[in-house]
Amino acid sequence: DDGSTDSTARIAEESGARVIRQDQSGKATALNTGIGSASGEIVVVIDADTVLEADFLQRVIPHFDDDEVVAVAGNVKVGNRSTVLSRLQALEYLMSLNLDRRAQAQLNCVAVVPGAAGAFRRSTLIEVGGYPSETLVEDTDLTVALLQHGGRIPYEPRAVAWTEAPETAADVLKQRHRWSFGTVQVAAKRSDLLFRRNSGRLGVLALPWLILSQILLPITGPLVDLYLLVLLAQRQWTQAAVIAALSIGADLVVAAVAIHLDRERWRLLWWTPGLRLIWRPLQLAAVIRSGFRWLAGSRQSWRHVQRYGTVVPNL
Repeated sequence: DDGSTDSTARIAEESGARVIRQDQSGKATALNTGIGSASGEIVVVIDADTVLEADFLQRVIPHFDDDEVVAVAGNVKVGNRSTVLSRLQALEYLMSLNLDRRAQAQLNCVAVVPGAAGAFRRSTLIEVGGYPSETLVEDTDLTVALLQHGGRIPYEPRAVAWTEAPETAADVLKQRHRWSFGTVQVAAKRSDLLFRRNSGRLGVLALPWLILSQILLPITGPLVDLYLLVLLAQRQWTQAAVIAALSIGADLVVAAVAIHLDRERWRLLWWTPGLRLIWRPLQLAAVIRSGFRWLAGSRQSWRHVQRYGTVVPNL
């Protein structure tokens, strides 16, 4: 309990859990307190707004039979899907975050063990100093430290955790600003490793992949849509129609593959055009804002995102 003002600690104690209380010191410090107080070798970390599937532990624990495994990334899905933005995020998690981790796991370069659902070898966490507190994305920062330390981080798609996505545009911008700003912080922190052969998969694959997916693609993606508007303004109807058809078709193919691999609801496929029309402009705004603030040397901190307790597992 990191100086919380709600009833979580009281409810946890009433349910028989052991609760450690401390003055508010930040998420990384709170996590490190829990890790330091744990007695087991496997530590599972989840967010307060996350609900695990009943078999989550059964899915992640066997991976640690391999002594080289230092952490396991779980499969985070959006558990509130009653608004347009939350449904778009449910699809984006499948197409971007989870599909990325599937590919990264094959190359042993999983760049983020999500804070919403991850399992770790406690002894290795202690060796790397626990969760870093220098950036806004402590889960990414820790994962990069683990990759630098050595060892393997698999992705377990059957270890499902349902999380609550922001439901308003303002909260989406707050969350994605933190993600993109924090990613820049992590990349800058280890810029000396980028594209260096002796840095192994971390510098050659993981860090570039992180920058590409969290910074570069959100910036360059909307440029295609802007080019379409230019073509329409110039009345080049045929060229605009061909580019639009190819772009939307590619989105639909990726969405279908992601939905099939995760055995998700096919009705999510209908929301694919919304990623281009609504979601990508929001991401672009968040990334550009983060970039300018980082270049200006602005100090950033966690900003409150409204939570509603609307997660429904197995949607």
